[in-house]
Amino acid sequence: MAQTETPERSWALPLPGLLVAGLLVLVLGIVTVSTLTDDGAVRQVTQTEILAERIMRVDGAITGEATITGADGQPIAEFAKGEAVFITTIARVVERQRIKSGVPLEGPIHLRRRAPNRLSVYDPVTRAEFGLSSFGKDNIAAFAALLADTPEL
Repeated sequence: MAQTETPERSWALPLPGLLVAGLLVLVLGIVTVSTLTDDGAVRQVTQTEILAERIMRVDGAITGEATITGADGQPIAEFAKGEAVFITTIARVVERQRIKSGVPLEGPIHLRRRAPNRLSVYDPVTRAEFGLSSFGKDNIAAFAALLADTPEL
């Protein structure tokens, strides 16, 4: 009887497979740590001196249009659909945070300029403050324009 040689099997994964598996483990680890520590994608702002602040409401964020009114109810700015994407996105982030916290959805937000010239959005309902410095110059400029006529504190 002739012996047949069994080909030796290699159980080693090819390099691309290892890289994909490693990336998957890394992403799952980051998501797990983020979930367990309740550290969202937007980090909390370092508490420095507030240089200027505007209390305002952003209405119509879900539709993509935005009407921004001041604390007195007077209109500050109006944007057609697609003109204020970043502003409406931040308004939706605040709304999502309120839903997650189980607090009322109504209420104004505070647009702040903190030392040294950093913009943030503060939600007095959830007491969360979101820094805007990582979102690009054009997006920051959209919020900075809303503070343009606000006197320094």
